[in-house]
Amino acid sequence: MYELFLPQMVSSFEVPSQFDDWRHGKPLESRPRAIQAKYSGTRPLPQIFRSLTPFLHRDVIAFLREKGADNLETTEAVIEVPGKESLEGWYATNVVGRVSLAAFLAQLPPVDSFPERRRDGVRSAMNDVASLVERVTLAGQGLPKPAAVIARLAEHNHPLLLRSDVARELEARKFTGVELDDVRFCSLYVGTGFYQLMSDAAPR
Repeated sequence: MYELFLPQMVSSFEVPSQFDDWRHGKPLESRPRAIQAKYSGTRPLPQIFRSLTPFLHRDVIAFLREKGADNLETTEAVIEVPGKESLEGWYATNVVGRVSLAAFLAQLPPVDSFPERRRDGVRSAMNDVASLVERVTLAGQGLPKPAAVIARLAEHNHPLLLRSDVARELEARKFTGVELDDVRFCSLYVGTGFYQLMSDAAPR
């Protein structure tokens, strides 16, 4: 099963526009040796930030690769900070590969596994897509079981996904700058609702 992998947004971070959106989940045709970026914030940079082109600290990348992630195209970021030395250790990361919601819909946790305060939200999301569940579930039966540690969702605007077992280990490591949540709460984070994702996943 997969969960939404939600890097922190850092508004005071600037990167050239050609490196600002790597959410397609496909291999890059070419990569620079390094990316020049700027950070004007006053707080320490989190280890994980930005979602369209995620920037991951080397310790996070090492953790993901240790868990089996072999689909990360990384480019070193040289981050200029006004009046200070440049920051190093972060990498612009292209996550290659997509996983359809249909491939893991049947494994989403049941309502009663959530804290009481969140159960109504899960019920509402599932009620909204009741007419699509059978079609999407049948579509998933024809797909190979996904095994990627980290991937892009195949549907709509391709948010990042992290495999649930790895998500629990990542939480235990206490890396900074990321939230994890059930895909049914996507409207809180990624600019689209669960119904839209289900509609995209349903066979035409």
